[in-house]
Amino acid sequence: MSKDEHLNPYEPIGITDDFMFFAVMSDEEICTRLLQELLPELNIKRVTTRAQSQIKGGREDKGIRLDIQAFDEQGRVYDIEMQLSRKFHPKRSRYYRTLVDMVSLLTGDDYDDMPMSFVIIFSPFDHFGIDERVIEFIEYSPKHHLALGDEMHTLYVNSKGTKGEVSPTLQKFLDLMNGQVDRKNDLIDAIAEKMNYYNHNQEWRANRLEYETTLRHERNEGIDEATVKNALSVMVKFNVTAEQALDALDVPKPDQPKYLQMMKEKV
Repeated sequence: MSKDEHLNPYEPIGITDDFMFFAVMSDEEICTRLLQELLPELNIKRVTTRAQSQIKGGREDKGIRLDIQAFDEQGRVYDIEMQLSRKFHPKRSRYYRTLVDMVSLLTGDDYDDMPMSFVIIFSPFDHFGIDERVIEFIEYSPKHHLALGDEMHTLYVNSKGTKGEVSPTLQKFLDLMNGQVDRKNDLIDAIAEKMNYYNHNQEWRANRLEYETTLRHERNEGIDEATVKNALSVMVKFNVTAEQALDALDVPKPDQPKYLQMMKEKV
């Protein structure tokens, strides 16, 4: 949450906000149309959606996650999320792939009956540095030029990309992620209407605030506030980096990323 939003609770929230994306994509018609634009070769007719929010889930299940699972008429599964972190986490997609497969296994499907699955991650950052709009990954042996054929696909959709062909409507959605709203496009107009509704819904905004608060708590869990304060003092007094200050206070290396994030927020 930005500092500006604390000052102005009515500041519009955009589609790249993961809570907004989660709310909008829960709409089955919007979700269907976006998937049709992203994966036209699948000839998707209609999807049903299931929200996978776990804002107050247990620590054993990663606590907080916001993603949408969609299922089409052929049984294919789509796990869709907005990823806002500039830091690339390749094992995050592995975690979501595992969750997608668990859905099928828990319903009693045999291995051979497991559906084709897609993990789709939208992001306003070019995590791979190749300027592609859409990058698809499958299990593949480069030595033998052979795909594994497990029907598991992972797609990264980069709104800042300029390479690779996408449909005009999908490009309009990428433009929307970049802050450009074309109300002349039917899909974008429908999304904009949903966003306008949520932006003016006090209950929804209150739920989002609770989500943000819980998220910060999850991220900061286990952090000693006194250590943060002392580390900032050491930085100023001895003109050292944050990492050097934490080293001086004997903060274990594995714990330092949490402290560094907290220190950054306090500066």
